Amino acid sequence: MPSKKRRVALTLAAGESTGDAARRFGVSPARISGLRRELAEGWRAFTAEPVAA
Repeated sequence: MPSKKRRVALTLAAGESTGDAARRFGVSPARISGLRRELAEGWRAFTAEPVAA
């Protein structure tokens, strides 16, 4: 994971709001929301149970 994306993930995991994270990283709140969605999808894929064949 790129370092900026990792820093955003850690910031959000620490409970910082979307708006505060956006200001901290110099991006729009919409971008933070998009990153949050990408991170959640990646986590779901990582933790998903394997599909039985």
